Amino acid sequence: MKKQFITVISFVFATLLSANAQSVRVGVRGDFNLSYLSFSDFSAVKEGKVLKGDINATIIPSFHLGIFFETPLRDFSDDLYFESGIAFTRQGAQLKSISLKEYSASGKVLSKETQLLEDRYLYLEQWSAPFWLKYDLNGVRPKIGVNIGFFTQINTIEKDEKIAEKANKNFIVLLAIGTEYYLGESFFFDAAFNLGNTNVAALIDKDREVDSKQMSLQIGMGYKF
Repeated sequence: MKKQFITVISFVFATLLSANAQSVRVGVRGDFNLSYLSFSDFSAVKEGKVLKGDINATIIPSFHLGIFFETPLRDFSDDLYFESGIAFTRQGAQLKSISLKEYSASGKVLSKETQLLEDRYLYLEQWSAPFWLKYDLNGVRPKIGVNIGFFTQINTIEKDEKIAEKANKNFIVLLAIGTEYYLGESFFFDAAFNLGNTNVAALIDKDREVDSKQMSLQIGMGYKF
């Protein structure tokens, strides 16, 4: 999967640079992220009973650093732009509690147990390749696109100690929408919201793996050379 990811990104960059070599601009950006994981319900067995579980989590601050290439799409419009690049980001969530419920055959809750989690975090470290379509409105550029990501590591941390580790080698896809605001021709502020539509299998403790989906809000700045 890692080789496929690199091959796809290299092909896109080569095509972009060869087709529009004179008009391509290279830039860098750095963003502050607020990231969150939405967890699926799961089943657990305790003392011979099958229980339904759910996870309560909150957002965490994180970061996003990358380099990008931007080219105008003048065959369609003088104000339309395409951007791609590569970035490293660390996302995740803070795990607050795990609730386990026992249900009757009719769906009535027979018992409920809540396990509070102290200082437990789930961190997803990944390389991503964003693909954006942008339209310029006098220095304001709304944009829509997708992020294709590849995980390097998924770590579960409690009280600054790693309690679980998982290497997930699958691609993930996130839908994205955002905007940029330019101060001149090169410096800009940007904001974007990313919503994952690919399940991410993550260890919430040493033995329990639960599917989740990513979402994040990015706010930052960048510069084009």
